[in-house]
Amino acid sequence: MPTRNVDTAIRVAHDLTQSVWLGGALMGATALDTAAARIPDQRDRVEAIGEAWSRWQRVSTPTIALHMLAGVGLTYANKGRLAAQRGGARTTAVRTALTGLALGTELTSRFLGASVASEVARGGEARSLQDGGEDRTQARQRQLKTAQWANVAALAAMVAIGSRMGEQQRPRELARGVASRLGIAA
Repeated sequence: MPTRNVDTAIRVAHDLTQSVWLGGALMGATALDTAAARIPDQRDRVEAIGEAWSRWQRVSTPTIALHMLAGVGLTYANKGRLAAQRGGARTTAVRTALTGLALGTELTSRFLGASVASEVARGGEARSLQDGGEDRTQARQRQLKTAQWANVAALAAMVAIGSRMGEQQRPRELARGVASRLGIAA
């Protein structure tokens, strides 16, 4: 298979997996908890949410792994341009940092979700003095919502920086970036 076709396949995998990741995160932050709030019993509600996330993670975990792999593939495919074009490596570094942030907020959300489920399964009545007597389950749920929205924000920023990276690959931008790297006015 010609290199161009492989590069295109890698880019398609990268963009599709990013779309799936962002879509799932946005659905979770906006719709899942709201829909489950109609379930009157807290245990049943948390169990339904847990089941939904468990099913989603069967899709999202390999999707995120493929996204990371495709990101490495894109970086490798563009290594020459990244070295030659001023700003290319910096944009890639920002994109990598945002990907790390998105992965971190994803894992934090998963941890907090499991923690909420565990608290509710044990009765959800544990009080914490450091929370000023606030129910620990409620505190975890607030932290979970914050982590979910941080995940959405990181993923949306990845889309934005990906758009910038696409613009950097336009012939005019590429020529300007290489000329700038070489100290030539473009």
